[in-house]
Amino acid sequence: MDEQFQINGVKAENEEENYLSPEIRPIPPQINYTEPTAPQKKPRIRRWKSFLIILGIIAAAESGYLVWNHYLSPEAKENRKIENDFKAYMRLVDQYETAMKNDTYGGKTPQETLDMFIDALEKGDLELASKYFVLREDGSRDPEILEALQEKKINNILPEMIRLLSVAQPTGSFLEGRYGFKVTDDTGNYSTIEFIFNEYSQVWKIESM
Repeated sequence: MDEQFQINGVKAENEEENYLSPEIRPIPPQINYTEPTAPQKKPRIRRWKSFLIILGIIAAAESGYLVWNHYLSPEAKENRKIENDFKAYMRLVDQYETAMKNDTYGGKTPQETLDMFIDALEKGDLELASKYFVLREDGSRDPEILEALQEKKINNILPEMIRLLSVAQPTGSFLEGRYGFKVTDDTGNYSTIEFIFNEYSQVWKIESM
């Protein structure tokens, strides 16, 4: 009897606990769950990254095209060669024009230049005499002219050469800026001495003889 009572009593207590009123029943702790909010700037950052990547690709493509078109392609290499050749040619032209402007050895007329040339030969100044000849295309003096005059001096030909040049007869020319003289020896054979006008220094130069 006591045993059953205890069982019943325990059971009754358990049942009594199960049926406690809301006021007496313990309230479980409340846990607040908050939804995490996504950062607002990420989509904007992604868009900027994409834009910069596209911009970089475009810039790289344009740079590659410019390098190929202006430096690496066969046409670019050929154009560079033509440009370099033209610059080299213009340097030669400038060098020649400067030399021609500084070349003042000569007279205002062909006869005056011829007289100056004869006078230098008579004085034995062969270097000065060689300066009355026209310059070469690169603006330099032809060393063979001085060598030829020195050879004539060694072979004792200069006196006869001076005598014939002194009685040379002008032949003129149909071409502007050119003039000639006829040199005839005692046997009737003749040669010509040609003059050309240096328009840069405004003097007449011996072109050939």
